[in-house]
Amino acid sequence: MVETLKIWWKAQKGRANFGEFAQAFLRVGLGLILLLACYIWMDWSAQPWVRYVYWGFVAYTFVLFAWIYSTTKSPSFVRYLTLAVDMGTATVLLGLTGERSAILLFVYTWMAIGHGFRYGLRYLYFAWIAGLVAFVGVYALSATVEAPGRRRRLHAPKPRRQAKQRASSSRP
Repeated sequence: MVETLKIWWKAQKGRANFGEFAQAFLRVGLGLILLLACYIWMDWSAQPWVRYVYWGFVAYTFVLFAWIYSTTKSPSFVRYLTLAVDMGTATVLLGLTGERSAILLFVYTWMAIGHGFRYGLRYLYFAWIAGLVAFVGVYALSATVEAPGRRRRLHAPKPRRQAKQRASSSRP
């Protein structure tokens, strides 16, 4: 079986869209590993919608892999689509779930470096700028979401003048 997989992989290296194929192959593996890790180690009962995001991402990875595998030459928009979906998913999860999804921080670096090595400097710069914009999105999302157990103050606290006046008026 291992020999069959080696032969299959060598045949794939001759593809015109090997960069997209290799990226889709890695995305399926990483998506499954992250899904498994998040199901085993985290309790998502406070945010049940996260499961659907993860399952949706895994379904997207399989559909994308099947599409790239069935074509011999992928259109260039696939490079932008994968970047947008990968960073968009990481941004939504990091921004809305906080430190529970901190493992996804590597996605920003991984995507920028991966695009640079596979497709050249133009895609590296684009991925780097997209990562910066997405990380600003994480900050904006996390600033609007209330963390469990933490109250968000919408205005400055009132001065404690009344407590001081009560203390001074109770003296003889």
